[in-house]
Amino acid sequence: MPVTELTGFNGPKRTKLGEGYFVTWRVTWHSSEEWVARMLFRVLKFRPGEGISPPEGPKAHPPTPTAGRDEEYFWEGVRRGELRIQRCGSCGELRHPPGPLCPTCRSTERTHVAASGEGVVFSYVVHHHPPVPGRETPFAVAVVELPEGVRIVGNVVDCRPDDVWIGMPLRVTFRRADDGPVRPMWAPRES
Repeated sequence: MPVTELTGFNGPKRTKLGEGYFVTWRVTWHSSEEWVARMLFRVLKFRPGEGISPPEGPKAHPPTPTAGRDEEYFWEGVRRGELRIQRCGSCGELRHPPGPLCPTCRSTERTHVAASGEGVVFSYVVHHHPPVPGRETPFAVAVVELPEGVRIVGNVVDCRPDDVWIGMPLRVTFRRADDGPVRPMWAPRES
């Protein structure tokens, strides 16, 4: 059973985002009388300052994704117009997001396969606020279930956010965000 404790409430603090309060709490999970896991969680609740607005101009696009050793194959595929899924080099298990270790057999051997580029909406949200640089709100972000058996998160494009639905058939499309990198996004397809 989890136990939640408020461990900190600091403020008001002036930040670049505006004036607000840092709230910290700790959640502890127990089994019988012993704790088995702890999580420390901190958020900044703030009121945007006067004159603070999202960046504009050529740098006004969503943050650039980072590509470490575990993700480089994925972004190389995106640059080539291919959606890639990591595969364990030992047991063949597919996984996304990518990682250094197979959760099934614990092997560090890895390779990848090219996905079909089709999927269906497993779940989604319509983002209204806060503003995101380079994006006009509202927009839909979906968890897309691929026929290969993994799920991937991405923006749904080429339709109104109100027209997105669970089970909606999608196809991958690769788009550049302003002067930022090409990213995989999802567009409706005929079923």
